[in-house]
Amino acid sequence: MRNAMQHAGDDSMITLKRNTILLVALAVIVLAVFVSVPFMIGPHNNAPADVAPPEPSVFARGLVDVASRVGTPMPKVTGIVAAIHVQEGAEMKTGDPILTLDDTVARIQLAKAEAQLQAAKQKMEQAKLLPKKREAELAQLKSLAESAETTLSMTRSAYEETKRLHERSNLKSAAEVKAAQDQMKLAEHALERAKDAFESLRDNDVTQLQIKEANETFRAAELEVDAAKKTLENFILRAPKDGYVERLNVSLGDSFPPVIPNQPPILFLPKEGLIVRAELDQDRASRVKPGMKVSLQNYGEINAPKWTGTVERLGRMYRRRQSVLLEPEMVNDARVLECVIKIDPEAEKDLRLGQQLRVQIHTSTP
Repeated sequence: MRNAMQHAGDDSMITLKRNTILLVALAVIVLAVFVSVPFMIGPHNNAPADVAPPEPSVFARGLVDVASRVGTPMPKVTGIVAAIHVQEGAEMKTGDPILTLDDTVARIQLAKAEAQLQAAKQKMEQAKLLPKKREAELAQLKSLAESAETTLSMTRSAYEETKRLHERSNLKSAAEVKAAQDQMKLAEHALERAKDAFESLRDNDVTQLQIKEANETFRAAELEVDAAKKTLENFILRAPKDGYVERLNVSLGDSFPPVIPNQPPILFLPKEGLIVRAELDQDRASRVKPGMKVSLQNYGEINAPKWTGTVERLGRMYRRRQSVLLEPEMVNDARVLECVIKIDPEAEKDLRLGQQLRVQIHTSTP
């Protein structure tokens, strides 16, 4: 009996402890919900509390360039350098000759084409005279036909008179009649030939066809000369635009273009406004907009002078950073966006193409 009562008391104590634990846990949950409610119904702020606001500037590295880029003009043909018309540093206008390749064969072809053109021109001039010449020939044949007709009329009259005298009074012999008849037949044949020649020339006018053929031959010869001149022009390397010959790595007698790795035969600098091409890291590029003000400074100099400019445009695609890897195993997957900066005119006189600059884009400006 006593043992039964003792077991009942132990069960009551266990139940009491369990209920106490449940009540404490429930109280903790209620307290947690109560504390979190203001944050749940209040304004959200997803940014971590320790993240600093964005910097007012974006920094990058850039190179001075021109919009059309520094180039290496090339002729349309290859050959041996026969003449060099400029020296390094020369200022040039568009179309000024830089050098000429050996054009001996091209000049021979041009001379041949010009000779054919001269012959075609003479033939065309002669063809223009054909109508007048034809008119003169027609007049001559008509005159011959009229003369033959007159001769036939006279010989016919003579034959008839001789025949009459022979038949009536025997004053003319049969031989004389026969001779008069032969003369009449000869006159008939002469008249027939004269008429045939006149009608043939009159009905078959080929002068216009001959003139057309001569004109076409002349035009074809002109095209041949034009083609030969253009071919000859291909042997002359000319300045593509106003600019300067910065480097000239060719000499007389050299093959052009030469096969020299990493060394352009001619370095041509266009004469136009300077720009800066900068590479923006992908995580900062979105903060840069056209029209923002830019400060420029020689890269690596602490107290270097500063120049100013404006963001002109941004590239349309990201690409890998153009940098040299230190180790073969290194992978360069940094993505950058090209930023073109227009340099203020007063700063251009102090800058040079290819100059490396420290670029500071003031993102606080519009």
